Amino acid sequence: MNVSRLFKEKQTPEEIQQIRQLRQGYYSYITGATANVLNAVKANTLTPETSTQISTLLAKDKSWLDSNSDLDANEISTRYDTLLNSVQNFILTDKPKIEFKNTILIYQSLFKTNLQNKSITEEQYENVDRVLKASNDWYNKNVLTATELDFVNETQKMNDKLKEGGIKSTEVANAKKDSGKPTEEIKRELTEKELQEKKKQEVTMNVKKGLHIIGSTALKVFLSLLFVVLCILSGSFVANIAIGRPPPYRILFFIYGLLPQLMPFVILYTLYRRIAHGPIAMYAILPVSIEPATTRLGKYLWYPFYYVPDQDAINAYTEFQAGLRAVVVYPQG
Repeated sequence: MNVSRLFKEKQTPEEIQQIRQLRQGYYSYITGATANVLNAVKANTLTPETSTQISTLLAKDKSWLDSNSDLDANEISTRYDTLLNSVQNFILTDKPKIEFKNTILIYQSLFKTNLQNKSITEEQYENVDRVLKASNDWYNKNVLTATELDFVNETQKMNDKLKEGGIKSTEVANAKKDSGKPTEEIKRELTEKELQEKKKQEVTMNVKKGLHIIGSTALKVFLSLLFVVLCILSGSFVANIAIGRPPPYRILFFIYGLLPQLMPFVILYTLYRRIAHGPIAMYAILPVSIEPATTRLGKYLWYPFYYVPDQDAINAYTEFQAGLRAVVVYPQG
């Protein structure tokens, strides 16, 4: 107890009542401010560092009230006013801290999205990530001692380095504009943007995947059709080369030409004949009949098999028949 209090005049009932009211108001403020600080930290409208400073100050004044039961009205009022001013100053100086942290939060989400969109390269992302980590380290080191001007200067340094790394000025300006919003609102907006971007990328990937499947299927169908056409063409080449032989031979040769194992050799042989002996006459896909169809539908259906023999076909048939007679051995009479 202060010795000077022993020589104070006795307090009147009115003064005692005033002191009691002042003490109750002081306690009520400390209790309410403590709860508000906790809620503000949970809502991210107050940084944990400033919360610690204010909570320490509130606890100190509560202990002072508890330890001094004989305070007069002037002492209580003076200490109370000092506490109010200190808390208000802490809250006012907390704004640049929140904006600084919000700016880093916005940049982290923005650059991650830009990397996914391929609007920045891996190298650019690594550079800006280093800048953000350095700024965050500065914050952790100086959060309790840095002034509002310090935060403004550090923010400007961070933005300048990001621009040097290829980040657009419009993105820096947007981050500065949004940094003043409550942190919870910023987190909600960033989460929504990330979800929208994810959906957009999923749609793009699905479209690309669909186009890839369509292209792959189309290619497979085309190659399959091309293979079938080449096999039919191979059989047709063989059947037309054998135009001098009877129809059963041509049908047999056509079937051989259709075999996938023989098709490449037939195509190569046909090319050889074309180069060595000139053009190859193509009478029909499978020339087996010289009798024309008598109906319109029959003409369409019979078209692949009907042919008109020319002199070369007749000569080939004559040579084949002569060859057969040459190999026949007649008995001696």
